[in-house]
Amino acid sequence: TGPQMERQDAIAPSSSEKQLSVEETEKNVNSQPVYNYQRLRGQSLDKSCIESFRPILRKSYENLKTEKLTVKPPPETFVNPVFSSANGKGERRLVADVSVTYDSLFPAEAPERGKRTVILSDPGCGKTLLLTKAARDWAAGRHLTAVSLLLYVPAHVFASKKRVTLVDLLSLYYPDETMQGEVARYFAACGGADICFCFDGLQKRPPPVVAEILGGTLLPNAAVFVACHP
Repeated sequence: TGPQMERQDAIAPSSSEKQLSVEETEKNVNSQPVYNYQRLRGQSLDKSCIESFRPILRKSYENLKTEKLTVKPPPETFVNPVFSSANGKGERRLVADVSVTYDSLFPAEAPERGKRTVILSDPGCGKTLLLTKAARDWAAGRHLTAVSLLLYVPAHVFASKKRVTLVDLLSLYYPDETMQGEVARYFAACGGADICFCFDGLQKRPPPVVAEILGGTLLPNAAVFVACHP
């Protein structure tokens, strides 16, 4: 069975005006993601942290390895998957949806802002390959060129029993704790605009911060792709 896709719009919550320090941002991102977002939404943005983070991510994705995919496959091994679509209620179509392709999911410039896309398939159908290809294409400037940052989050993050935070997601690629807080603050202030998340191997009960991102209460402007089993 090929991957199946489900999409829904996100609604942005209201904004607030109070300024937070980096230390307060780190604390609130770790403990109260929705509260943190509401306080930072719409404040002035400093993109220097994003400019510093981008080349680190790109370098990481050039030789991206996961537990399932330990060798970077050459581009010619990728075959465009066949999708069947589903509506917001999870009602699946039994025929292939030819309008959904790799290029329509991950366009040249940017996916639609605020869209949540769920890719469902049985194990071994190519979900990890699909998302890691998107990460490598973004890093190489072949797709999603208008996306400031694409954050690929592998399955092992969700298998951990510890509480996962937004800062934890950033720490997968960015070891500087101060800059993690700066990037988290930037994410919150822009509501995730021009940010793309690829969650690979999401479990039935995702960490609270991931659930808030998926639900649109945290970073509602981000484009989010989720790969999981039916």
